[in-house]
Amino acid sequence: LNPKKSQVMLIHRLAGDIPQPHLVIDSDTVKIVPRAVNLGFVLNTRLTPVDHFSKLCQKIYWILRSIKPHASCTPIEVRKKLVQTLILSHVNYSNVVYAHVDSASSRKLGVAFNACLRYVHGIRRRDGVSELQTSITGLTLKNTATLQILKFLFKIMHTRHPSYIFSLLRYGSSQRMNNLNLPMHRSSAMAHSFTVVASRAWNQLPNAVKSLATSSRFVSEVRKYLSELP
Repeated sequence: LNPKKSQVMLIHRLAGDIPQPHLVIDSDTVKIVPRAVNLGFVLNTRLTPVDHFSKLCQKIYWILRSIKPHASCTPIEVRKKLVQTLILSHVNYSNVVYAHVDSASSRKLGVAFNACLRYVHGIRRRDGVSELQTSITGLTLKNTATLQILKFLFKIMHTRHPSYIFSLLRYGSSQRMNNLNLPMHRSSAMAHSFTVVASRAWNQLPNAVKSLATSSRFVSEVRKYLSELP
């Protein structure tokens, strides 16, 4: 371990401050940090998505500032593609790990997404965009996240990989319903985890969709189902 590149984060859910241990590597003190970045995800001591989505929204605004000067000479379809590839790819990358977004982060992300909609459609900053929510991907931001979660769940169920997630999935007793039993959970952290959120979303799908065998058909039918929700 390189002590200059090593950090320690104390993961806990206790109120107030906790004692800080003194940790060393080869006589070098290791710094204790309140948050850390790993594979693009911002992790904090309580394993909540707040810090990650704050950084994500900053990144969205930075990208928008860099492409806005050329908006007037860029066709709308190109602007839409730029948002999909440069911005929504970062959002979609978060959907599986942070399957549940807290209300404050959801509002932040919604405001940032509205800024993307205004860029794509060339409308003013304070103009309403509620009727344009599905104009970029065909789904709302929330339903796009649900699609990503269900797509990953379908892959897990059919490949049994990664095994540490597959081992948490339990089918219900009724083969006709093809539902999943929710994993046992007593904490809000577990209630917001991928396995619980994904199982709930799976159980809400029509039985005909849950019975599909191919990924492409499943994704197509789930997209259609989500687009028809009120």
